[in-house]
Amino acid sequence: MEFNVQSLSKTFGEGRHARLVLKDINFKVCSGEFTAIVGRSGTGKSTLLRLLAGLEHPSHGVIRMDGQPVTGPGPDRGLVFQNYSLYPWLNLAQNVAFGMSLQGHFSRQEIRERTAYFLDVVGLADRRKLLPRECSGGMQQRVAIARALAAGPKVLLLDEPFGALDLHIRATMQNFLYRLWERTRLTAILITHDLEEALLLAQQVHVLAPNPGHISHTFTTNFNHQDLNSLRFSSSFLHQRQILAQAMESIEPYSEDMGPT
Repeated sequence: MEFNVQSLSKTFGEGRHARLVLKDINFKVCSGEFTAIVGRSGTGKSTLLRLLAGLEHPSHGVIRMDGQPVTGPGPDRGLVFQNYSLYPWLNLAQNVAFGMSLQGHFSRQEIRERTAYFLDVVGLADRRKLLPRECSGGMQQRVAIARALAAGPKVLLLDEPFGALDLHIRATMQNFLYRLWERTRLTAILITHDLEEALLLAQQVHVLAPNPGHISHTFTTNFNHQDLNSLRFSSSFLHQRQILAQAMESIEPYSEDMGPT
């Protein structure tokens, strides 16, 4: 599988009211790779993700999956948003099954088996009958990830998936997502404003600069991920984080290291 973004630009409005939001975005993600796109508020991160998902159409350029242009939403791309997007009247198992039911090409037996499997993958097999309101934010986001994976996408698109969580739960969920990636080797593209999150999870990090949004820097990571909690405080990780922070500062000076989006 290859996900290829070529000369991608997006303009909103027309004539003198036209606003160029993204300009000449180029990157490639191959099967099993985890890529992060990091940038501050207003750089066009969410617009880029909507383009990757097929929810918006490029003004110029093309997005291809396995050589075929992306022309709209499709089951080959799973979406996980910052808000959990669970149906409050359905229990956890029913929420995971819902996307597969909509697609129409899974049998009832397949839906049952895949629901059970992916709830087990995210560590919630024994909570399948709970309603979302009975679950923590971290649990709800794990269900949202299970639902996206159960539909069988080729690429998982994550839009600030842990942005609504407190710092402790966020770190726990980052660890969870990395171990899930190790287990499944899913192909993932993460949109985030969090430098540490991008470096911790991704093998390749693209920095999105503003006005209009464009990729200004690309970093490749090569850390030992055996112990993620120790990695966060290792000299090599902190050094790479400082380099990434300096790259962010060079394109848009800011008094704090990454404010909220």
